[in-house]
Amino acid sequence: MSRAALFYLLALLLFVAAMAAKTSMCVMPAATLLLLWFRNGTLSFRQDVLPTAPFFIVALGMGAITVWLEKTHVGAQGADYAFSFWQRLLIAGHAVWFYLGKLLWPARLSFIYPRLEPDVKAWAQWLYPAAALAVSFTLWHRRKQLGRGPVTALLFFIGTLAPLLGFVNVYFMRYSFVCDHWAYLASLGPIALASAGLAQLTDRFCQKPELKAALAGALLLTLFALTRQRAALYADVETLWRTTIAENPDSWVAHTNLGNALFRRGDVTQAVSCFMRAIELKPDLAEAHTSLGVALASQGHVREAIAEFKRAVRVAPDYAEAYYDLGVALDQTGRPDEAIPKFQTALRLKPGFVVAKMRLRAALSRRPHDGSAPLTLGSN
Repeated sequence: MSRAALFYLLALLLFVAAMAAKTSMCVMPAATLLLLWFRNGTLSFRQDVLPTAPFFIVALGMGAITVWLEKTHVGAQGADYAFSFWQRLLIAGHAVWFYLGKLLWPARLSFIYPRLEPDVKAWAQWLYPAAALAVSFTLWHRRKQLGRGPVTALLFFIGTLAPLLGFVNVYFMRYSFVCDHWAYLASLGPIALASAGLAQLTDRFCQKPELKAALAGALLLTLFALTRQRAALYADVETLWRTTIAENPDSWVAHTNLGNALFRRGDVTQAVSCFMRAIELKPDLAEAHTSLGVALASQGHVREAIAEFKRAVRVAPDYAEAYYDLGVALDQTGRPDEAIPKFQTALRLKPGFVVAKMRLRAALSRRPHDGSAPLTLGSN
């Protein structure tokens, strides 16, 4: 095997490993061709396109597996993801300009941003995808005058973001269609373009190496200060969700998670307030109903807790934890016959639910014997 073939095989194996670690690397083959075009001004099918074919096959195959897992195992399906192609196009257009805006001026950052409500009848929303297409076409059409750098940076940015622009379902899109860390890799394109532009400007207007070093140092210190300030958001879970709510007061997931954090540290009263606010924002949120029920039960309000668990299973009939908590509450009130079917449903929905199996065994052992056929674990 030649040295070139050995390095090619090694590159392919490393790409497979990268895909196994993070599926967002699926854009690498297309990005490679884009950068080859940027360098050479053209692409050779034999020398450029054909060698990337195995990489594209790996990317498409593993990417399809990830899409399937997001839908079937993670839960990225249902009413929260029921959008037409045109609505998804609006989401994508808005996301492109959102990320560029935050990259240019990173103010009012949030762990979870408000979720756009795509409306195909709202003409203003169509300005986002239309502007993205117009700018891309203009930079491509003017590439001889402006150089290939600007269009390459923009195509790299949009292309790298493509898997996360809303055309395929990702679970986090239940909360928001944009997320800061989704843009990290894509931001390399605009950052490289801006860096090249700054380098040309300093070469033209600043000839002294000492001054260049001072400017570079000032930029690094500024970025360091901003990063340090942002890192404080992640000091602890409670800080994270309080800061998120300050920027996005209608984030039901932030209210739910803050309530869970408060409940864990014993502040049940405030936790109940958070859960009730989450339910107010999203009445069909089974997680909040269940968490509220657990908090109420801990305060001795078992009847109210049972009502919340019943609401949870009504809005989410496949939510195993809600059935389990309902079974626990019923069992604690001396109603094992009513609790047993709930534990069994939880186990049917989540076969590896060990705690539910233990609770079911205990409830069965306390069940009054009336001569009827015995219930077994996992039966309905």
